[in-house]
Amino acid sequence: MKQIPSNPKNILILNIAGMGDAILSTPTLRAIRNRFSNSKISVLILPRTVEIYSGLPFFDRMLVLKNYSYMGKNSIKTLLNVIKLLISLRKENFDLMINIQPVRTFLGSIKMSLLFYLVNAKYKVGRNTFGMGFFYDLRVPEDKTKHEIDVDLQIASSLGADTSNRMPEISISNEDEKTALAFFNDNDIKPNEFTVALNPGAFRPSRRWPAKRWAELGDILINNYRAKVILTGEKKENNLMQTILSSMKNRPVINLGNFNLKQLAALLKNVNLVITNDTGPLHLAVTMNTCVIALFGPGDFNKFYPIGSKNIVLRKDVSCFRPCYKFECDDLKCLKLITIE
Repeated sequence: MKQIPSNPKNILILNIAGMGDAILSTPTLRAIRNRFSNSKISVLILPRTVEIYSGLPFFDRMLVLKNYSYMGKNSIKTLLNVIKLLISLRKENFDLMINIQPVRTFLGSIKMSLLFYLVNAKYKVGRNTFGMGFFYDLRVPEDKTKHEIDVDLQIASSLGADTSNRMPEISISNEDEKTALAFFNDNDIKPNEFTVALNPGAFRPSRRWPAKRWAELGDILINNYRAKVILTGEKKENNLMQTILSSMKNRPVINLGNFNLKQLAALLKNVNLVITNDTGPLHLAVTMNTCVIALFGPGDFNKFYPIGSKNIVLRKDVSCFRPCYKFECDDLKCLKLITIE
């Protein structure tokens, strides 16, 4: 077994992740940065997470791996472009290469091992999920009972890093704050008013609490608690938003795709409460230290609940297997059992 370099000069961290996973990996990036403070650290990420990592002080350089998820499904030209990037990285002679995300299938392990082979770092580290990390020099055992933040941090711990700080973070600018506050002002939301952001969408329809319940909840918050209610979502969720609006007796404030990710974070920072499905903005709200009520249906609660003592998770026991990764579900009883009350 190779010995990890005690003072690696050049480190490459690979993080092929979505929005939520990228946010949850930030404590690991911070711990590795603190452990190797004199090293040059590069991160290789997907285009969709560039905004999450921009402005963070945990690395010296961001590299974007375009079209990685389509390798084998897209054109030969796309595949060649990916290989060209990896071979260019090979010339940098990395002392240490770290993969933060798990590899769960044999095909995935072959793809990842090819990626590591092309970069050819001197020492390779990653999670040994289901024994699929056979190509790493340091195979980090994965405790499936732990939160995803702590599973990621096991990698940093195996490299000798201090992993006591578990809080995820992103960096927002003064301009992001100004944009959010201008939105509040434009919608006549005053600083002393009780303000609640409702996030009714999710990438998988199977993780969305029913639209009519969001509508009823919004009306209750407005009528009984005199809350200013903000509905947040992406432009592609317009049909969902219209269904909610058509069922509400009161008119909430709408923010449908108006903000980029950092501006949305600034908005969530300035509300009193966020109520959300199991989706990316849940973790975004946690980074802003805003109180969260999270509605968990089929997702993996043990790994992705919002950390922090003031946050609340609503989740009902059902007979079907969880975590469930169905894109849609005709039954959806795990979420329908969560009542308005």
